Amino acid sequence: MAPSASPRPSMAPYPEEPVQELLKRVAERLPDKTAVIDGDRTFTYGQIEDLSNRFASALASSGLAVGDRVGIFAPNCVEFVIGFFGILKAGGIASTVNSAYTERELAFQMNDCGATVLLVHEALLEVAGKAEGHGLNIRQLIVIKAESQETGSFWGLTETAKGPPPEFAIDPKVDVATLPYSSGTTGLAKGVELTHFNLTSNVVQMNG
Repeated sequence: MAPSASPRPSMAPYPEEPVQELLKRVAERLPDKTAVIDGDRTFTYGQIEDLSNRFASALASSGLAVGDRVGIFAPNCVEFVIGFFGILKAGGIASTVNSAYTERELAFQMNDCGATVLLVHEALLEVAGKAEGHGLNIRQLIVIKAESQETGSFWGLTETAKGPPPEFAIDPKVDVATLPYSSGTTGLAKGVELTHFNLTSNVVQMNG
């Protein structure tokens, strides 16, 4: 049997760098280009870079350490994007949560991955509250409220953050960037560790 091969050329070697470096480069090259449209809100790459830097600084100031897990429980929104990159820039690992999860499923994932912080959209705040009855145990709850700058809220922390994101070393092939969970069709969902190299390689493949 003849060996099979893809008709597309290989994209290797893949860049060995943190995921957030991809955003940084685009923001430097195309700072005013639209990156995200969320309803009637539009954000450029430059704004996403700046806001995620601010959120990273806020997380670090609140005690987030390198390697800490942070849950993101939100529907598609610009805060999801900013929060995701901000978590990585602070040295954290983003554990994205299905926005259709019940309180029991939310509590299981957060406890199983060892999350210390949960970023939750206001529309899902009731579910997060009920998750405490299922053993949800986190140190900090950050609520996404569009345009709200209440103390401790996502925008409150981001807009008042001072200083650059923390500096730390990353081994892209070893260090985990995100920890999503499988669908759990044959039981409880299981965490899937994706390194920075996994994600950057996938981006290169998609853009190839």
